[in-house]
Amino acid sequence: MSAIRCALVGYGVAGSMFHAPILGALDGFALTDVVSSRPAAVRADLPGVAVHADLDGLLAISDVELCVIATLNASHAPLARACLEAGRHVVVEKPFVTDPAEGRALAALAAERGLVLAVYHSRRWDGDFLTLRRLIADGKVGVPHTLIAHYDRWRPTVQDRWRERPGPGAGILWDLGAHLVDQALQLLGPARRVCAELSASRPGASVTDHFHLVVEHAGATAYLHGDCRTVLPGPHFILHGSAGSFVKYGMDSQEALLRQRLGPGTPGWGIEPEASYGDLTVIGVDGQLATTKVPTERGGYEAFYLGLARALRAGAPSPVSAAEALAVIDLLLAAEESAASGQRIDLPPR
Repeated sequence: MSAIRCALVGYGVAGSMFHAPILGALDGFALTDVVSSRPAAVRADLPGVAVHADLDGLLAISDVELCVIATLNASHAPLARACLEAGRHVVVEKPFVTDPAEGRALAALAAERGLVLAVYHSRRWDGDFLTLRRLIADGKVGVPHTLIAHYDRWRPTVQDRWRERPGPGAGILWDLGAHLVDQALQLLGPARRVCAELSASRPGASVTDHFHLVVEHAGATAYLHGDCRTVLPGPHFILHGSAGSFVKYGMDSQEALLRQRLGPGTPGWGIEPEASYGDLTVIGVDGQLATTKVPTERGGYEAFYLGLARALRAGAPSPVSAAEALAVIDLLLAAEESAASGQRIDLPPR
């Protein structure tokens, strides 16, 4: 099977750290082109790769079959549309779009052209998230009824970058919150309504840097929290069910390796040390609480691209469909509406 010739559209943090090291490590992909305004930085990291000043230049010259959109959030929709109209398969970095109507139009266009459209919700392949899925599937916590998920950081100073300037898709709700929302939807099913608190809490902040979402699912509730002023984060995940509770500290280690331009195949990739395992507590046969360490599943962001290769070469489903990604966008927008109105907001049925 021939390697999938692909291009990165954008070479900022997402393109250079979260996509390029993974694509470069997979035999089924050949990263041949990059669209960037920083050609020297691209060539320093990826010698031999063709660099284009804009997407039009790439599409006019290159024969790549896959374009990976890793640009600022508000630009995702027009860039993805241009690639689809040029007959290229597309991966869009999360969040998919800032306007659901644009996302639905992209999905329809991809279907009309017989092209694959996928959204890069990579944290479905975090080791701790995979562990939660396994515990639920194996019945170790019984029927889940409460998920508490935190994505907290110590970033007390506002930086001059697009994520911290006002505009569609800016702020940590659309960045970190998109991860937590997608994970909650995957674990607990479709959301029914949301109540949200959003604020710009740091001196000089003009976009959301703190969020707290209460998301109602059928028979379960998710409490999703993100903050930029947390010195000592608490648990990343707490899952309560009818038969037990699971508590997990710490973040998946893959991002730290990717920020060093190290991807799949690196020693320790996706493996968490025993000291970081989570605790599962259940009621024992004697009626007493019993707590055990649960080995963390091996993480692997490359699973997204391996699934994408199957979609392109064997007609398998997209590893993260546009419909799934749009459910995240609907919830993020409903959270913003809730915070602005002070009301709970119902989500469209799915």
